[in-house]
Amino acid sequence: MKKVPVQDIENLLQEIIRVYKELAHQKEPFYKFYKRTKAADYWQTIKNYPGRVVVD
Repeated sequence: MKKVPVQDIENLLQEIIRVYKELAHQKEPFYKFYKRTKAADYWQTIKNYPGRVVVD
C-alpha cells in the first residue's frame, strides 16, 4: 500500500493484525497466510483503504 496517511497507519496495521489473528492457521507465518489468502475480499477492502478500514 502506498501513500497511507501517517495518522492512519496504526489503524491499518491493527486491522491487518486482527484479520491475521482471526483467520490464520495455528503457527502459520504471516507471509504464508497472505500467500494463501491474497485473493480474499478482506484484502481488497484493506488495499482500497480510504482512510478508514471496515472489514466484516
